[in-house]
Amino acid sequence: MRVTNFGPWGPFRLNLVRLGLVLGTAVAAVPARAEDDLLKILDGEAAPAQNEAVAKTASELRPLVADEGAEARVFIGHVENGDFERAFFHWPVAFGGKSFAATPSGRALYGLLLFKNGLAINGIETLMAVETPAEIAAPVIRLWKEAAGDQHQAWSFVRVAWTPEWTGIFGVAAEVRVISRALYGAEQSDALRELIKKTTVGTRERAALQWQLALALALGDKAGEAAQVLSLLMKAPNNPVSPDLMTMTAARLLFQNGYLDAAAQYYSKIPKSSDHWIDAQEELAWTEMRRARPQNVLAITQTLVQPAFNGQTGPESHFLRSLAQLKVCDYPGAVESLKTFRARFRPRSAELLALQENAATPAVDRFMKGARDRQLKMADLKADVHALPRMITRDAALLDLVRSGAALGEEGKAAEALFLRSMGYEALQPGARAHIAEAQKRIDARVRAAQSAVYAAVKQLAEDEVREISDQLRKLHIVEAEILQQIAVAEKRIIATRAERPSERRGTTGSAAKDTIWFPAEKEIWFDELANFKVDIKKGCQAKAPSASRKAM
Repeated sequence: MRVTNFGPWGPFRLNLVRLGLVLGTAVAAVPARAEDDLLKILDGEAAPAQNEAVAKTASELRPLVADEGAEARVFIGHVENGDFERAFFHWPVAFGGKSFAATPSGRALYGLLLFKNGLAINGIETLMAVETPAEIAAPVIRLWKEAAGDQHQAWSFVRVAWTPEWTGIFGVAAEVRVISRALYGAEQSDALRELIKKTTVGTRERAALQWQLALALALGDKAGEAAQVLSLLMKAPNNPVSPDLMTMTAARLLFQNGYLDAAAQYYSKIPKSSDHWIDAQEELAWTEMRRARPQNVLAITQTLVQPAFNGQTGPESHFLRSLAQLKVCDYPGAVESLKTFRARFRPRSAELLALQENAATPAVDRFMKGARDRQLKMADLKADVHALPRMITRDAALLDLVRSGAALGEEGKAAEALFLRSMGYEALQPGARAHIAEAQKRIDARVRAAQSAVYAAVKQLAEDEVREISDQLRKLHIVEAEILQQIAVAEKRIIATRAERPSERRGTTGSAAKDTIWFPAEKEIWFDELANFKVDIKKGCQAKAPSASRKAM
């Protein structure tokens, strides 16, 4: 909870490299800062603009590398000047093969270089691979806190084992964004409650956790508690959850607890513009069925079975419609619903089965591209709606995979650009670019893994939809059998009560005008007519018995 992006520089000239190598021992008596200034003067380059706070903190790193030689001091000079790209390029020159790179402070500092050079996810994960955060030097921690605020987008994508020490460094908001990604499911309610206690009232982090708690409680058959949490959430500021989704969830909780009138009111609040509208209409129809109002079910499903909604409406709507038709003895209508189901979902099943075999289709790739940085609706998919699973825009886990892959993809591009620019940095010895190439290789592997995970998730959605179609088809077979049985019983009843006047089965197609199931503009449906149909069934499934005078005869 179903969620992205990350200077200019000039290469060192050969004279600076030579001076750095020669003066490394010759000017050992010169203060470190003066040595760096001298190098810059000799190179003829002006120092870039710098953040004074960063420069001050970076200068406190010097005691950490005092014994690492002149190149380490050159590295610190780049950091003091805010030139993290040159610092990144110079890392293997300064610390290659030296003990500092393997210390907690060294590993954390290298992670910072990754972060500052557009590899934010990898940088944070490198930092948090340090098993003993308490041993990281205070200046390094301060540089990290200045760089990675708790609202940085990378916190939404990192995969790390969070420990309390990191909360003390980066705060509760970062902790929530990292940990909450794994807290979905009925068994997570206690963990969510503990995490909520750490957050501040009215914050976005608390609202997101309350939403996850409401879902966990609902999944754990604790609808009453879930409703209480949801009620608070619907009034909360800084709420990241869609109002339509909260309304839908409230309606489902009411339905689950038997509050059918209230559930119907909540389902009716979902606007046609919402991606949840079709589901709301279907669930409203089930609510009407539970309220013994099959005529309302027919009116609602008349909208859902319109050809315009192919690919968006699920198979259950067709089963529900046929069931309502059966209840009012509209046998011709029920038979027609069976035919429509087969005509609509046979080709749909074929499309989904093909998607299960290969999800790397142009339609899926276009979806991934569009969903990287915004919440897509089914209407945004346009012609691709028929080539994608029905739930693809609302699967939170899938959207998280798409956005994680996109963020890693941006880091892959940044790593490639860094490697190309590093070729102009003469201070690097042969093989010294290997750490950049290795970082790029790791990122590319993760991007491919994320893409494969997206395809696997799409395949799973396709499989789920095929299973749903099969389940509803089995139910329709039961309806079909019931139609045959009821017709047989009705015919016997009619024969038994046959007289001068023919019997009437009200509610059937072709019944008396006042009982006819009537829809306006059967062949052409206007948008403003959708969800506004009305059906009037007064006395369906009735056969008139012989009159008293006939009985006397």
